[in-house]
Amino acid sequence: GVTGGGVYLDGGADHLRLPVHYEEPLTAGAQSFSMSSWYYTEGNSDSELPDTPQVIYSHNAYNERTGFGLLSMETGSGNAGVAFFVGDLLDPRLAGAKVLTDATVLTPGTCATVNQLNDAPAFWVAQDIPLRTWHHLAFTMDADYDVAPSADDAKFTFYVDGKNVGCVIVDQPPDAVQCPQFFA
Repeated sequence: GVTGGGVYLDGGADHLRLPVHYEEPLTAGAQSFSMSSWYYTEGNSDSELPDTPQVIYSHNAYNERTGFGLLSMETGSGNAGVAFFVGDLLDPRLAGAKVLTDATVLTPGTCATVNQLNDAPAFWVAQDIPLRTWHHLAFTMDADYDVAPSADDAKFTFYVDGKNVGCVIVDQPPDAVQCPQFFA
């Protein structure tokens, strides 16, 4: 970082690996967390395909494959969008072009529901963000959220510029205690 222990990410394949921190008791349900970051919509370079996603945040599994995270990608007309994904980024259903056409738009005040064992879903957290602008992104992951008493669910709630933009309830979520990383 420049001063005070801050981290400088210059947009050139840098990333920040966060240490794993376990809360007592050592159960998946006790491992809720939140993420907050400023995000600059740079867009793709001339050498990248227009639908190439940029990873903002990824939470990896024990095998270092992605479990869930946030992507930024150009949506056209000088704009970008931020999508939440659940699953492995190597899954063809999470390719940039598929996210552009198939991602579900989140609705404030409602929660989308998905089973990550059967789907490789993506959800638009924000769309039509003008390129070269700063925005605040945040989400909370409630690992102890259950739709039903016997359920194994997690609830992700998303915020853009301080506004709640919706949530996603993931049935059978990836473990929350593994390898979070920020990218720039």
